[in-house]
Amino acid sequence: MKRFLLNALKGIPSTIQLVLAITTLVLTYNIGKEQNVISSLQYSPVFIFNIEQLFRKDYTPTQSEKFEIINEGYPVNNFYSDIDSIMEITFYFKGEFHRNKLKIDYFSVQSRKSGGKERMSGGIGENNISMFSSLKSKLQESLTEKGAKQIAFSFEHLTKISYSDMDQVESEMYFLNSERVKRDVYVKSLEGVDRFYIVSLYEPNVDEITSKLLLSN
Repeated sequence: MKRFLLNALKGIPSTIQLVLAITTLVLTYNIGKEQNVISSLQYSPVFIFNIEQLFRKDYTPTQSEKFEIINEGYPVNNFYSDIDSIMEITFYFKGEFHRNKLKIDYFSVQSRKSGGKERMSGGIGENNISMFSSLKSKLQESLTEKGAKQIAFSFEHLTKISYSDMDQVESEMYFLNSERVKRDVYVKSLEGVDRFYIVSLYEPNVDEITSKLLLSN
């Protein structure tokens, strides 16, 4: 195409030739750039983070949730995922506002493979829906007994995915629940979380958690 256009320039005034030559170069550059983008997307992974409630064979809901990370794109190497289930608790105590974040062992059983595509990782928590609801109720009661007021809870899952492509180029991806987010959103959401203090849904020490919440601010 480029050679054809250049040959066609013969016999055309020089100013028009220059304009047509520049247009040809720009067109060629843009086409090449678009082809590189298309090629890059074609050989990129497409990660999907999904959380869903489990149902019995008769379609009645259970009290358990599971998560899955699916790669619907190109295969990857060195796949690793890290999911943090974070409960945020806010309340007023002795005239002061408290905001605390606790890491919850929500998906107690997890599995992961190191590379490839399709299902990359998954996890489940036996009766995690009902046990989490019970934990909130117990903390609400315990904090209220201590004099806390305007108690509110929120809950979210934060996920970091790291992997390398077939050229061993390393990349990372972040999710807030099922939504893909930028790194700064992920980092900000984890601010204030004690990563070494993990609350078990199976045997939560409510008195210990309450004391920790009231002492921190």
